[in-house]
Amino acid sequence: MHEMSPDELYAGATPVVDLQLEIPLDGSLSPRGDRIATYLQMLAREIAFAAARLPRGIVVRSLRVSGGCASYLRPNQIERLFAQLRASLRVAPGAPLSYELRPSFAREAGAHARLDALHACGVDRLELSLCSLDERVLRQLRRGYTPREVHQLLALLSARGDAFRFGVAVTYGLPYQTLASWYSTLAQLTAAGVDEITPRVLISSAELGSSRQALPDEHARLLMHLMARAALDEPGYRETACGRWQRRDLAPTADETLSHEQHNVLGLGLGAVGYIGDTQYRNVDDLAPYARRLERNVSPLAAGVSLDFDERVRRSAIVSLRGAGICRDEMLERYGFDAPVQLADEVEPLAMLGLIDVERDHLSLTSLGRLYVEDVAARLASPGAREALQRVLPFAARRRHRAPRTDASLRARITATA
Repeated sequence: MHEMSPDELYAGATPVVDLQLEIPLDGSLSPRGDRIATYLQMLAREIAFAAARLPRGIVVRSLRVSGGCASYLRPNQIERLFAQLRASLRVAPGAPLSYELRPSFAREAGAHARLDALHACGVDRLELSLCSLDERVLRQLRRGYTPREVHQLLALLSARGDAFRFGVAVTYGLPYQTLASWYSTLAQLTAAGVDEITPRVLISSAELGSSRQALPDEHARLLMHLMARAALDEPGYRETACGRWQRRDLAPTADETLSHEQHNVLGLGLGAVGYIGDTQYRNVDDLAPYARRLERNVSPLAAGVSLDFDERVRRSAIVSLRGAGICRDEMLERYGFDAPVQLADEVEPLAMLGLIDVERDHLSLTSLGRLYVEDVAARLASPGAREALQRVLPFAARRRHRAPRTDASLRARITATA
C-alpha cells in the first residue's frame, strides 16, 4: 500500500455506497470510561471530514456498525452517533441499518434502554458473532460469556417481537469442539427461533496457542459443514446466496449485491477498511494517532492501493463469487470479461474439483466450495496478489489476519493447478 490524499481517495466514490462504522474493542479502546466518549467525538469528526470531500449527492444505501465496543454505547451516545451521521450523509429511506452486539450484551446494565435507542434510530437488524453454545469450548477459549448469557440475549430480543431481525454468525472447526457440541449449538439456535444463522469455518488459528492441538481434524470439519446444512434445512431455514440461512416463515431479504465496483464501501473508524473507486484503503489502527490526526483535521487514512484493470476484475469476480455468484452477462457488460474464458486456467480445475458450478449464465460456489472459499479466492487472485499474500502471511499471523488453510490433499490439488 502507498500513502494517498483523502481528496484523491474520496473523489472517486460511486453515487451509492455501503457505510461501515468501526467501534472496535482492542488494547487502545477501553469498553468503559472516557475513551469511548473521546473515540465517538473523533469518529464524528471523521464522518464530517469524509462527507465534506465525497461527491455531492452521495447516498448511503446500507449501514453497519460493528466492533466489540458498540455494545457499550449508552443510549444518548447511540442517538448522537446516528444524528451526526444523518446530518453529514444522506441515508436512503428504508436503508438497512445493522448493529453488532456482544454475546454478553444482556448482562450489561441498561440493555433495554440501549435496544430502545437503537430501535428509535432506525436500526432494524442486530448481529451477533458466536463461537459456540458449549460450556467447555467457551471456558477453554476464555471467550468471556456463557451459554446462559446468550440465551438471555435471545430471549430479550424475542420479547421485542419483530422490532429487529436478528442474525447469528457461528463458528465451527474450533478447538475442543465435537460433532455433538456443534450440532447442539445449531439446535439451540434454531429452537430459539433465530432469524438468520451463518455457519462459518474457523479460518486462522494463529491466536489459539496451545489450543491448536485440540482442533478438529479435516474430516470432522467437513462433517460439521455438512451437518450444518442438514441441521438448518430440516427445521425450516432456507439458504441464501451469501451462505446465510433464513427462516422460511420470514419475508426473504434482498440478496446482497457484493460488487464493490457498483457500490463502494466507505469504511470509517479505527482500523476501518474500505474500497472507493479503484482503491482499497485502511485507516490507522491505534487510537492515539487516530485522535491526533482528526484533532488537526487530518485524515486518519493509513494507506491505500490503486488496483489495475486485471486486479479489479479478479477482485470483482472473487467478491461476487462469495455472495450471489458471478453473472456472466453483467461481467461482460461491465468489463468485457467472461470469467470461464479469461480465467479458464483457474476456473476449470476448480470446477473439476467440485468447488465451482459453471452454468451458461452464472458461476457459483458449490456447498464444498463454500467450505474452501478462502482457497478458491486465492486461486482466482492474480499472481501478484498471491505473491503479496505469501509475503505478508507471517506478519498476518501475528496481526490476527486470515491465513488460508485447508485439507492438505485438496489444498495440494488446488495448488497444483497454479
